[in-house]
Amino acid sequence: MRAGTSLRRLQSILSIAFLLVIGSDEARAESDVTADFHGLLEFVCGDDPSRCLDREPPLSDSDIDELGAELARLVAISEARDQIDESDRVEGELLRLCAEDEARCRVWVEKLARSGAVDFDLDGVLDGLDACPGTSTQVGRAQAILLAQQVALAEVREEIILLRVLLIEAADGTLGSAERYRLGETAVDYFYELVSIANKKVDRRYLFGGQRDDLPPFVLAGAFGPDAHPWVTYQGDARPLRLPVGRSGERVPISIPGTRLFFADFDGDGIFPDVGGINLFDLLVEAQDALHSNDVERIFSTIAIVDEAIGGQIAASQRQNGATYAAVRRSFPRRELTGVDPSGCTPAQFCASVGIARPYDGEICAASDFLNDEPLLRLPRDCRVEKGRGADLRCVPWRPTRQQ
Repeated sequence: MRAGTSLRRLQSILSIAFLLVIGSDEARAESDVTADFHGLLEFVCGDDPSRCLDREPPLSDSDIDELGAELARLVAISEARDQIDESDRVEGELLRLCAEDEARCRVWVEKLARSGAVDFDLDGVLDGLDACPGTSTQVGRAQAILLAQQVALAEVREEIILLRVLLIEAADGTLGSAERYRLGETAVDYFYELVSIANKKVDRRYLFGGQRDDLPPFVLAGAFGPDAHPWVTYQGDARPLRLPVGRSGERVPISIPGTRLFFADFDGDGIFPDVGGINLFDLLVEAQDALHSNDVERIFSTIAIVDEAIGGQIAASQRQNGATYAAVRRSFPRRELTGVDPSGCTPAQFCASVGIARPYDGEICAASDFLNDEPLLRLPRDCRVEKGRGADLRCVPWRPTRQQ
């Protein structure tokens, strides 16, 4: 009797979840987090739902209640106005549960991964149905840029903190001019390291170049000398790189333009530093000059400026980047926006798998209806034959399509 009652309760919970989420176009349009419900019955019960409780260990009443509670929270995510905060709360609770029972957590995660009820390449198609895993998407690109930016921002902050430690050491009244001059040479090393960070690349594109990311954004001229110092100019674009990763495919600013972080040009008008900001390259030049000049008063004033830079523009950039990443990390792409077919393949991936036929002394891409939207056409026009090197032939898309 208990097994029958528990099974009915479980099936009722799952049915309500599917009706509320999968059957609701409005909820599905709000957030594709509901895609995790696909295959959930198989995940919990195996191939035969009628034998859901015939397992070791069997699902107890408390297991079913816990599952129902988690489903209710997932449904709430799909309906919540602020999905990011709600998702973070649920994720935090699940992490806490995993910390309490790591072994059980690992088993559930492995089963979920094996069920294919996840979308690792973020193309809007669950891995269990994805015939083209590893599709490059704009959501994946945005996450890679934001993560690389977060690392670079941490490195910038560390360089400025190292400068602060150096200046505090130099402010010691027992040091002489020779010791401070030596510390000034270390500040020179920090300067060139900062330039290197400012010109970092991710996926062969420069990180802080804004919308122009194909050239090193920061150009160095001059050198440190007795009465000279280097200067840095910007050849990137002050406008941030925008990618179509919003909920409805709208373009969202992803990159942090270098002028804002390194030059403190907060309003992007080309005049800097703005009020409350500091040119980080000039800050290092000033620190080096103060140390070489053995000017303790300038050293103390430079420490105050360093503190403002760390707590102001660097911290602000880190907060902004973190908030954008949190939003993009919760962006569950829809297949239609990603530009893949129901099998998870892009036009290029689809055409690459199409065979070539040779009727009438020519070549055509046979059965090349990408989205199955030309069923009455004898020769769909989605793929065409392209000649490669030598006699090599391949099928490629007729025209590029927008990809999220």
